[in-house]
Amino acid sequence: MKKKAICFTSSFDRAYAIASVMLDIKRYCPDLVDEVIILHNGINIKDQAILNQILPTKFIEYKFPIKDLSRFSSTITSYFTTVVFAKFESFRLLKDYRCVIVLDYDILIRDELSELKKVPLTGMMTTNRTAKRKSFFNQPVPNYDMEQESCIGSIWVLWDHLPSYEKICEWCYKKTEEIAEYLYLPETGIISLALEQFKIKPDQSLDSNLYDCHPNNLEYSQIAKILHCYGQPKFWNGLYCEQWEENYKTWINLGGTPCFERTYQYKLTELSKKIYRKFKSFLSKESKSNVN
Repeated sequence: MKKKAICFTSSFDRAYAIASVMLDIKRYCPDLVDEVIILHNGINIKDQAILNQILPTKFIEYKFPIKDLSRFSSTITSYFTTVVFAKFESFRLLKDYRCVIVLDYDILIRDELSELKKVPLTGMMTTNRTAKRKSFFNQPVPNYDMEQESCIGSIWVLWDHLPSYEKICEWCYKKTEEIAEYLYLPETGIISLALEQFKIKPDQSLDSNLYDCHPNNLEYSQIAKILHCYGQPKFWNGLYCEQWEENYKTWINLGGTPCFERTYQYKLTELSKKIYRKFKSFLSKESKSNVN
């Protein structure tokens, strides 16, 4: 029987954030899946080894297949980075896995997640947090319903009986290249179009107040199973959370690479921020050379 997996997508410098989620999984729901998959653009060998100590992990180096980035906005190439499009690969993974649970790394898990083991009739399960499709794009995309509500959030669950899963990944890349200048919330927007294109209606039975709750939501944050610090700040750069701090301390004690911006970024001037971005680019190249 094929295995079940949790899938993360990450730039080279976010291993500490993934580690925090993996520590939560190990603590609250270690039997949820068989292994973790991380699609990344250069996490160094030392951090890979530490992550693999936490939970069995498979690392896949990700290369964005679209070479011409000139039509993408700076929001996509700098704030998000092209690694966000690696989420498309979660559909392709269904060839080898019977279930793939896609998680963001800016979350905290605070309870068992047995509800994620439910097998949805449609082959896909998400939270019930939605937004109108037009909010994912800079301008309306021709031939699609921009007023339609579409799922958005930190988690979706895919099963290998999802119709046409083998076609969705390639379609998403082609659509991304076709409408690059339209994108605002990049992979979310493209996947929302894919749901319409392939006539997929996800099971949205996961209550977003419990499974996708912002820490500042005072009504539900104390009882939520998953906290999601979407937007800014994150747990590591200004949104304090004791649980995350303990996870980060564990990561550092294991010898993991520290969060660079956590130590220095608050003190940077506009000039030093530019230097920081150049240094970050240099680190990325170094990390890739270490992997190779």
